[in-house]
Amino acid sequence: VMTDFFKQNPDLKHVSVPFDSTAENIAQWLFSNIKHELEKIKSVHLHSVQLWETSFNWALVESDK
Repeated sequence: VMTDFFKQNPDLKHVSVPFDSTAENIAQWLFSNIKHELEKIKSVHLHSVQLWETSFNWALVESDK
């Protein structure tokens, strides 16, 4: 999903989102969007999304399953 987005927008340097752009919120947004796309492929399951802020800090969103 994100690869296609950046291919379609090669000069994009900033992304505006309709929520506070914390690592936690962005990770949740990525998880939801990627999961939605992967649901079209029955043999693929998204386990988690981990978004790193720094070398020591990250946000993690995991599947309930």
